[in-house]
Amino acid sequence: MIEDVDEFVYCLSTVGEYKVIRWDDISKEEIERYKTFHEYVQDSFQEAIDNWEE
Repeated sequence: MIEDVDEFVYCLSTVGEYKVIRWDDISKEEIERYKTFHEYVQDSFQEAIDNWEE
């Protein structure tokens, strides 16, 4: 697990390429969210920049 977002978590899949999946605790579904870990990190930083309050 790389991030807990209350109703779901982001996990790093180490099968094949390192993609990031979203696992929903209620439905017990795995959904591919990012094709690479780099894509996840880039999106996380961009979201933090966009939400920065000056």
